[in-house]
Amino acid sequence: MPESLLITIEETARRLSCSRSLVYELMAASKFRSVHLGRKRLIDANSLAAFVASLPESSTKQTEKVHDA
Repeated sequence: MPESLLITIEETARRLSCSRSLVYELMAASKFRSVHLGRKRLIDANSLAAFVASLPESSTKQTEKVHDA
């Protein structure tokens, strides 16, 4: 099944291993695109992937170490 183009706040938080509150902070800081669809706020998955790719390598390596432990 193809990956969704738009993902929920909860799914975004799961993918980033962070809280929903941090996802809302990142949205407010325009770190990735989001849209309203009905009453839901959804995150553009490609925009999220670009945000993660733009993070310094040391940030992503620290996250990997935490998940490997």
